[in-house]
Amino acid sequence: MFIFMLVIMKNKKFVAGLNSFLVKIYDILNNSNYQDVIKWINQGNSFEIVNLPMFINEALPNYFKHKNFSSFIRQLNMYDFHKQPGESCIFSHPLFTKDNPEQMTQIKRKNPTIKNDRNPNDEIITKIRKLRENNEALEKTVEKLENMYNEVTKFNQILISHLLNCQDKEQYLKENLRLSMNYLKEIQDVKVKNT
Repeated sequence: MFIFMLVIMKNKKFVAGLNSFLVKIYDILNNSNYQDVIKWINQGNSFEIVNLPMFINEALPNYFKHKNFSSFIRQLNMYDFHKQPGESCIFSHPLFTKDNPEQMTQIKRKNPTIKNDRNPNDEIITKIRKLRENNEALEKTVEKLENMYNEVTKFNQILISHLLNCQDKEQYLKENLRLSMNYLKEIQDVKVKNT
């Protein structure tokens, strides 16, 4: 469990170049109490968080004094660890390996000023461009919806026209039926009188 700490004590120059975040991850990985929670894989070139709930509720508070997994991931990203695509929690860094802990001294935190070297107006221009693209897409959608509405309105008018026509025909048929019934009744009445 504390093999890594012995290596650190032997090499004071090594200690000066280490970051506590990296040391803590290395210690968790080599702590036998957490072998079912987090472990080395790929011959010690990557590590996997096997049991995320236990990692969040036990390992994080013991080593980092919090249960914020998002914060842990942000830290990994700051040190340029890469997550394997997919659902798994597998992370790797070419200089973070089980058998060569001394390489960790070469792992440096990403410099946040690299982002700031860009002109701040570039971000605004990019956001404006995206907003314009979204606006154009919305305008096209609205135009399509208006066309669909117009088509549905025309179709409804045709249906209403047909319905009115059918009602007129129905009224005409009812009237003819009534007249026919009256005529037949009159004929029946005449026959009854003649007999």
